[in-house]
Amino acid sequence: MKTNLSFDLINGTFHPAEAKNILFTLIKDKINFHELEMFSAYERYGIELPHSKKESLS
Repeated sequence: MKTNLSFDLINGTFHPAEAKNILFTLIKDKINFHELEMFSAYERYGIELPHSKKESLS
């Protein structure tokens, strides 16, 4: 049986400039996470991680 869990990633009230800064920081951190994950996997095991690398849609 599956259990659904819910987490609040960000909870609060922010001015538009603050919200923009928070969202851009989250996006930047996610990109950095995937870049480090790909680098680590390649250096350790010589493999590429397709789930961390997304090709351009064009």
